Amino acid sequence: MPGVSDEDLGTHAFQYYRPEFREKVAQGFDIIVAGIGFGSGSSREEAPRALNGVKRGPNEFGVKAVIAKSYAFIYQRNQANQSLLGLVLKDEKFYDLAQEGAEVSIDLPGRKIYCAGHSFTFNLSTMEERLILGGGVIEMYSKYSNMLFRAAIAADPESVLKSAGGACGKKTSCGDSDTQQLAW
Repeated sequence: MPGVSDEDLGTHAFQYYRPEFREKVAQGFDIIVAGIGFGSGSSREEAPRALNGVKRGPNEFGVKAVIAKSYAFIYQRNQANQSLLGLVLKDEKFYDLAQEGAEVSIDLPGRKIYCAGHSFTFNLSTMEERLILGGGVIEMYSKYSNMLFRAAIAADPESVLKSAGGACGKKTSCGDSDTQQLAW
């Protein structure tokens, strides 16, 4: 039974539904384009871990992103928690262009997806971006401890560590203001 590591789980990703999937990722097709409800029935953290563990090259692992019209709720949260970029895009033109084998690229800072000479805008919260870039919840927790979500929304995440000597909850003691709220 797989599950010891992401790489172990990755050797079984889509093994029954799309047996060629792992080979396609190794060939460079490392962005999944999906439809409605991606991740339904796969809400446990092992699903995004398996996608993170698919081998892309000799020392490269992981699908870079999943683009879908919608996600199963728990699966979607586990993507960010496991540092897998999951984007929601509802534009039908993108799906018409992004057929099997199409070249798709993502400009994360610019919030753009490119396919067949067209660009498509997506939304991503600061918290989700920081979780993805920070290595996921466990990695960020090891750095920020119980202040990880404050760090994920702070203008300067490192200020959270610098001010850790103060009591969180007081204005600016965690790099935030008293009007800012934690929101997912």
